Amino acid sequence: MNHVGSKIEMPYEVFREMEHELETLKATNEELTAHPPVAPESAEGQLAAALGLAIPLIQFAMGNLPPETTLGWPFEALHDFGEMLRQTNPDSRLQEFAQQCIELADRISDTEAFRNDRTAQADAAFVPDDAAEDPAMSDSISQAFTVG
Repeated sequence: MNHVGSKIEMPYEVFREMEHELETLKATNEELTAHPPVAPESAEGQLAAALGLAIPLIQFAMGNLPPETTLGWPFEALHDFGEMLRQTNPDSRLQEFAQQCIELADRISDTEAFRNDRTAQADAAFVPDDAAEDPAMSDSISQAFTVG
């Protein structure tokens, strides 16, 4: 298409408004170029530094506190951390670390569920359901565990 010789007709006031808006935009652009706005880098920078310090701690815990022998792992928080890290950071190393967090959290969840199930089974096997209703049974259980 050849636009040479194209003509647009508009009222002079509209042309002057457009010309004024263009000048305003140019001035704003020059101002922003000369003095870019200061983002809250200090807060973001401090959070990034804190995350950098926290990752080795989390890796240490993941490697040295096996869920089979460690009671009370905060696996929900570990899972949420992994999900958040995976969604917010495109770095492939952090993506891999996020996946490891999620997988370990799922394994810990399974371990805790198994542990809770086994504890409930042991409690049910150790104390009969009718023991709480039978005072004699309750007394004999208490005497069996009384020291002295």
